[in-house]
Amino acid sequence: MVRKRAFYWIPVYPPEFLGKEPFVKVLTVEPKDLINRIVRIKATNYVSQYEDQLMDLLFRIVRVTPSGAYTIFVGHQYPREILSTIVRRRRSRCEVITRVTTKDNQRVKVSMLAMTFRRAHYRQRRAIRKLMEEYIHEKAKEFDAQHFLWNLVIRKAFHREILSLTHKVYPIRDFIVYKSFNETSLIPHTEIPARVEGDVAKILENAEVVRIR
Repeated sequence: MVRKRAFYWIPVYPPEFLGKEPFVKVLTVEPKDLINRIVRIKATNYVSQYEDQLMDLLFRIVRVTPSGAYTIFVGHQYPREILSTIVRRRRSRCEVITRVTTKDNQRVKVSMLAMTFRRAHYRQRRAIRKLMEEYIHEKAKEFDAQHFLWNLVIRKAFHREILSLTHKVYPIRDFIVYKSFNETSLIPHTEIPARVEGDVAKILENAEVVRIR
């Protein structure tokens, strides 16, 4: 006789600065298996522009309690279709992929792309890339990783200043931070048991049970 395994739907909560209601449910057998899992959602509830609504926001589960799983904001990614609408012929592509260190000593990989109105000289392209990289490194030092990503990705708080700086070198038609990820957000294996808070039986009791053969 095949023994049935019990699976559980666990509600997942965003970081507190993004809200207090669960935004998704995830399926698991054991609560500890949720730690470090990446949850990917569309940015629809946090942005207004159409192209931004297609963006994926990435959250890592770092804690499980009887009320649900709790996450931190670790990055984002735009679909390829959005990038293809920006990249055009007879324009220069100025791309920067760099790693910055935030105020709380987290390492975040940031990928940015600027497109000029016309073809720019290689010295101008180099100057634009340098300005973009230096600016984002300095800004990262002012925020912890989650709030840095929030300002970079959702609020786009740095976009105007980046465009202003690069415009002095050569006019920019489009600018996008198309990908980011906190590379130091992984919870060490030895810390995982401590990240499951409270009684496991209580966590499973409060979860929605799904029976699968």
